[in-house]
Amino acid sequence: MRHNRRKPIILYTDASSNAHRTGLGFVFIDTESGERLMSDAVTPPALLQLFGERGSVINLAELLAILCAVLTLGERLRDRDVMCYVDNTTALSWAVHGTVNNPEAAQLAHALHLSLCALGGKWFFEYVPSKANPADYPSRAQDGFSQAERRIVKAMLARSVPMRFPTVAQLTELHSFLHQFKSQ
Repeated sequence: MRHNRRKPIILYTDASSNAHRTGLGFVFIDTESGERLMSDAVTPPALLQLFGERGSVINLAELLAILCAVLTLGERLRDRDVMCYVDNTTALSWAVHGTVNNPEAAQLAHALHLSLCALGGKWFFEYVPSKANPADYPSRAQDGFSQAERRIVKAMLARSVPMRFPTVAQLTELHSFLHQFKSQ
């Protein structure tokens, strides 16, 4: 493993789920360039259907949030050291290990790791308590913010970008994740 002379990227991801929607969010901070990005989205129904009835939807959504952040940020992550903070220990374990017995979670974990292989770099996954996770705000953005939450989001100074989701077809043909990103 080579030492990366570039400063690391900090990435926070989160998901929220209630009876009406499953939201995803991430906050990206490039400590080298100072670029800050934020994204929020509602999980498409087709992906929720893929999750099936097994297990907790929130665990799958938390792992999907990491995958969507990688797909959205793409080349910004190439060959970089990335500290990815997650507030769900189940999704954190799946991201660290790259596989799981649950077939839906395995699809997401495999897609994530194939994408990370395509981008190179070193990834470090770490737990962050929910109250300390800035991605908690964008994952709930569709529900609206309180006045205090609006001030916090504004203070992040992050530009909003649209979230990119994998398709159901991609998740059934996992090899496509190796070819998501063209090498520079």
